[in-house]
Amino acid sequence: MIKGIFTPHLIPFMDTGAINETELRRLINWLIENGVSGLYPNGSTGEFIRLSPEERRRVVKIVVEETNGRVPVMAGAAEPNIDMIVDAGKVYRDLGCIAISVTGPYYHRVSGDSVEQFFRDLAAKTPIDIVLYNIPQYCNEIAVASVKRLAQEFPNIVGIKDSSRDFTRFLTVIREAKAVRPQFSVMSGCEEVLLPALFMGADGG
Repeated sequence: MIKGIFTPHLIPFMDTGAINETELRRLINWLIENGVSGLYPNGSTGEFIRLSPEERRRVVKIVVEETNGRVPVMAGAAEPNIDMIVDAGKVYRDLGCIAISVTGPYYHRVSGDSVEQFFRDLAAKTPIDIVLYNIPQYCNEIAVASVKRLAQEFPNIVGIKDSSRDFTRFLTVIREAKAVRPQFSVMSGCEEVLLPALFMGADGG
């Protein structure tokens, strides 16, 4: 079960724009030494959208190497289509990640049914466990009813990171998802509500 604090850490860059591998490795060690539960490369804080697919894979490879099994790694895989997510998932699985975090479709607005079908199609193809990433500021929202159905029907969808900043919704996700699957991880993506979220039954952030 994914729980605790998974850090969507920064990616340091050189003045040339290249990834600063030495500084990234130093940052990973600092985070682990200061007690994080896991690492979350290619999250929003890591500016993944600005990196090429090759750079995103390189980041994950560096993180997994430097972590060396001390904490688990969950990689962001918010690629623009299912085939690209599946390809990234294969790479991240082979590197040793425990799961990938995936947003709903972004840029174009689609129906709630389409968002749910997107994750159904992905779950049928993915080679690695999935953590849903609900961040409606940037992507299509994953409805609470969809979260409940996906949690109930797909063992390889193992949790959700909710960054909606809607605390009432967050508590509803906890109630609905855990009613059908107690081991489903519900994580807060917003540090300003992390403490009350933990008090109310969240598994981490």
